[in-house]
Amino acid sequence: MNHIRNLFSVPPKADPPMVEASALCRRVFAVARGVMLGGCSRGGNAVAAIVLATAGLLLTLGIVSVAWAEPQATLYDQWAAYFGLSGNDAREAADPDLDGLDNSLEYSLNLDPTSQDSDGDLLGDGEETNGLSRINLKLGDPRFSMADGQFVYPFPPWCLGARTVAGELITNAPLNGQFTNAWHVDAAAGTGAVEVAIDRSLITTQELRCAVTFFDHADSHLILELADLNGATVAEDLYGNLASGSGALQSVNVKVPLSGNPQAAIVRLKRLSGEATVFALQLYKDSENDGLDDEAEYEFGGDPFGSDRDGDGLSDFDEVVLYKTNPAAADSDGDGIGDKEELRVGMDPLQDDRNLDLDGDGVNNWSEYLMGRSVNVAGAVSDSSAQVRLTLFLPLD
Repeated sequence: MNHIRNLFSVPPKADPPMVEASALCRRVFAVARGVMLGGCSRGGNAVAAIVLATAGLLLTLGIVSVAWAEPQATLYDQWAAYFGLSGNDAREAADPDLDGLDNSLEYSLNLDPTSQDSDGDLLGDGEETNGLSRINLKLGDPRFSMADGQFVYPFPPWCLGARTVAGELITNAPLNGQFTNAWHVDAAAGTGAVEVAIDRSLITTQELRCAVTFFDHADSHLILELADLNGATVAEDLYGNLASGSGALQSVNVKVPLSGNPQAAIVRLKRLSGEATVFALQLYKDSENDGLDDEAEYEFGGDPFGSDRDGDGLSDFDEVVLYKTNPAAADSDGDGIGDKEELRVGMDPLQDDRNLDLDGDGVNNWSEYLMGRSVNVAGAVSDSSAQVRLTLFLPLD
């Protein structure tokens, strides 16, 4: 099973168009060139001009012709066409998905130029060093689904390939357009499967996470199992039926145990019976299952084995994905107010805005914060849940 890196490589620079002419035409131009190089006299230049004029006349009359060779499509051109790019969007300097990376860079990094988040990890390709930390199967997408079942898309190096076995690819999936493509197996059909082959030598974690999004048909029976490189099952029915028959969109996220299955090289989502409609499948490394890939934890300063490295009450996932704060610092902007507190009262955890007056009421943010007032609502009373009650005792006489 090959993925897209095997199909396309760094594009060579295209050669300029070549000119082919008849022997007569080449002879005429050669004579003109010889005359011009032979001397700088006015007579020589005049002769050269006459010869060149003769060549031009021959071309005009069609006695000789110049044939411009069609430029050969480069590997870059093939790559752009594979992703459906055309016109200005296909230029190397273009950025059709607006992720901050031009096509030439997306090509060299083996990314999807039509998606801001190629691996589906909720971090944009332009935000992270490695835009391919996950295996991301958008099943049924006609651009990447081959007739033989192979799914050809940018994958991380530890993915050897992916395919569907039996079933069909549909573009009229349910859910009112939430998903338009899916892998589908009819209830009356035999078994089917989605298989992903992995390179165990490149996986250092003890487990992977497998996230599956599917339509939960009443009679669906989907299981997860592991197989060796020959396809022989080594761990059967790890979690029982993943479907519950709810008749709605369903997403499940389960552990793929690798440590106890050294021969496992294929992760297989298998349909045993009933109707199956699967939209997406992801495999990734997330040791503590907080939603943030291990690679992103290392890159952005989180803890791959804990959910809140700086202990500020915001999870590493929320800090990196939602708020873009530093998961290794409780006070990302160093203004003396913790990230969580700034978010609670409406301040910006990414800049020191203590001396600003967000609500324009004449009191700066820092003063309002100390008084327990909202910094972005003018004249607001305390937004603190703590209330102080004063009791005054007066003598009776």
